[in-house]
Amino acid sequence: MKTFEQKIEIHFRHTDMAGITYFNEVFNFFHDAYEAWVETHFGNKKEWFQNPEWAVPLKNVNCDYKAPLLPFETYTLKINLSEVGTTTFRLKTEILKDSTVCAELSTTHIFLDKKTKRSMPIPQTILEKLN
Repeated sequence: MKTFEQKIEIHFRHTDMAGITYFNEVFNFFHDAYEAWVETHFGNKKEWFQNPEWAVPLKNVNCDYKAPLLPFETYTLKINLSEVGTTTFRLKTEILKDSTVCAELSTTHIFLDKKTKRSMPIPQTILEKLN
């Protein structure tokens, strides 16, 4: 699966009075890009996020902040699929300014059966696109 890239702009509302982006905004930037990643690779994102049989919540999230994200600047957010398991997949995401990595996120997404609320194998049609 190819690297997914999206440009993001930091607005003043994303920052504190010192002009540094609030830590939680990185997760909002990721989620917006994740929705676009889903739509790019799997089609209708409504079917992904509102599927009647399964859900794909986050199991684990980790973020390393390397450099401040500053207002009125444009950054590149890159999402790479790094691992595919039986019930989970992991994404590695970087937010870059030119070639400088400002933040690195690792997210593990797990497939859950909506009826049992237990993990389930990744559906074959999804697995084929992930591999």
